[in-house]
Amino acid sequence: DGNSLKISKLQIQAGDGKIEAEGSADISNGLRSLELNARAERARILSSPQLTVVLSGTGHAGLRDLRLALDGKFKIDEGRYDLGTERKPELDDDVIIAGRTPARAGTKPMQIALDLTVDLSDNFAVRGHGLDAVLGGSVRMATRGTALNALGTIRTVSGEYFAYGQQLAIERGELNFSGPLANPGLNLRAVRKIKAVEVGVEVSGSLQRPTVKLVSDPVMSDTDRLGWLVL
Repeated sequence: DGNSLKISKLQIQAGDGKIEAEGSADISNGLRSLELNARAERARILSSPQLTVVLSGTGHAGLRDLRLALDGKFKIDEGRYDLGTERKPELDDDVIIAGRTPARAGTKPMQIALDLTVDLSDNFAVRGHGLDAVLGGSVRMATRGTALNALGTIRTVSGEYFAYGQQLAIERGELNFSGPLANPGLNLRAVRKIKAVEVGVEVSGSLQRPTVKLVSDPVMSDTDRLGWLVL
């Protein structure tokens, strides 16, 4: 309609589900602005051997003068993340690969304002590095300046952790977010029960500064705890 584009309906099939959206855009001189409202119904937005995510919910996207605002509330209908068995090697930032086009110098980066709430619906499986668990809880992720902060708690619904050559049952597992997304607080306990003796590990502190200690019931020395745990 002249210099504006009106989107009455946009539908994308996403696995067995779908994403629908409507909105408008100013295209008088390229894409100057965009307003888009979207709904997802069991939409498979990611599907790979490592990561699968099927979600439902509503969201909004607004673009103006290279500033993108994204907000919404979503729940995970189905999720799976494979951590793998070991970390893959990565190249340093100063390595340049011949034949790959580098980013153009002087390109103005797009600024993103994010405010998303994600509910894991007690149905997000995580496996790898000795961990086999189902996660629940919810987290709100929002930008503050250039930093990405999070508020909420992710907890283990059920799970096991392989350590010291033994399969330990996770009694308590929480990641508590109240600041930077990459540094949640830890509150974890995994144990092995042998008749009347219970031994295991507890992890507290933060992801960047974790504190790990051996625990037992009844109380005993760390040497005895390790003996019961390993042997």
